[in-house]
Amino acid sequence: MEGNGYSADGIEVLEFDESVKRWPDMYFGAGRGSPDLATRVLSSVLAYALHPATRVAAPHTPQATAEITGDLAFVVTDDQADALDESGSVRLGYNGSLLGPVR
Repeated sequence: MEGNGYSADGIEVLEFDESVKRWPDMYFGAGRGSPDLATRVLSSVLAYALHPATRVAAPHTPQATAEITGDLAFVVTDDQADALDESGSVRLGYNGSLLGPVR
């Protein structure tokens, strides 16, 4: 292993959203240049909306709607209740989004 040039200096720490943007194939199975990427992202979002983790799934069948609004653009709505803070405001999840451990 000597002489391979690997060291801590070569490690770059990224925020989660930057990692997804840089290597989408790790998360969605399709790279940045793939024509399947948008479909894979939409499929993943809908799969998560319709099949949340068992420990946080509501006791009813979730409803989700996807509207494709343009090339590489879509909107997904669902009937999951938003997580609210003590003042009644929506509690933001990962990276300031509405997605968190309970959604």
